[in-house]
Amino acid sequence: MCKELSPNETKSKLMGITGHTTLAALEKYLRDIDAELPSDYSEFLQPSSDNKN
Repeated sequence: MCKELSPNETKSKLMGITGHTTLAALEKYLRDIDAELPSDYSEFLQPSSDNKN
């Protein structure tokens, strides 16, 4: 959804889905559930020697 809409449009749409009545409440909720994903840093990770795939 957020690739097609601006951040404000996305939050407005989410407010209707989640039932939050204020933007501040929605933003707090999104922070609490870690909805914002960090950048992908997987290229800096090394495989664990414990993996036996």
